[in-house]
Amino acid sequence: MKDKIREEILTLRKKIPVELSEEKSDKITEKVLSHPRYQKAGMVFCYVDAKGEVKTGKIIEDAWKTGKKIAVPKVHGDIMEFYLVSTYEQLEEGCFGIREPKDFCERINSVSKDAVVIMPGVAFDRNGNRIGYGKGFYDKYFGNYPEVYKIAIAYEIQIVDEIFADKYDVKADCVITEKL
Repeated sequence: MKDKIREEILTLRKKIPVELSEEKSDKITEKVLSHPRYQKAGMVFCYVDAKGEVKTGKIIEDAWKTGKKIAVPKVHGDIMEFYLVSTYEQLEEGCFGIREPKDFCERINSVSKDAVVIMPGVAFDRNGNRIGYGKGFYDKYFGNYPEVYKIAIAYEIQIVDEIFADKYDVKADCVITEKL
C-alpha cells in the first residue's frame, strides 16, 4: 500500500511546473518562518531540497540570518546523520544526487530540546503520519529523539486521507502545506 501511494504521489509531484513549485514553496516557507516552534528554535534540522520537493533554501537562509544553527543530513550507507553547515559552499553532491555536507563539517551528536526538524516526505496524512522514500532514514534518526518537534512540509497534493503507520514510523507534529 505504501509503495502504491509513494508511486502515485511522486508522479503527481513531478508534474508541478517549476514556477508553481516556487510559488507554493514560498507560501509554505512563510508559514514555517512564522511558526512559534521555528521562531524559538536554536537549531534547525532541515533537508536540502531535491527532485521536486518543497524548496528549503529560504528556510535555511533565514535560520543563518537569525542566528540559528542549521544541520543538514548526510547519508552513509543505510544511516543518515546531520552536520552543521553555515554556507552553501559547505555542501557537495552526495547520495541520491542530493547536496550534502562536506566531510569537514561538524557532525551533530545530540538533539537539543529547542531544536526543530523540517521533514521531507512523499505523502502525509492530517495526523502527521508519513511515507518517506522507503529507506527509513528519518524514522531511524529521530526515533531516538521523540521529544524534538517535527514540522513536515509538503504540497497539498501530497496529503492523503490516511496512512497506516508501522510502530517504528516517526510522526510529524504538524504538517504545513501551501493551504494548511
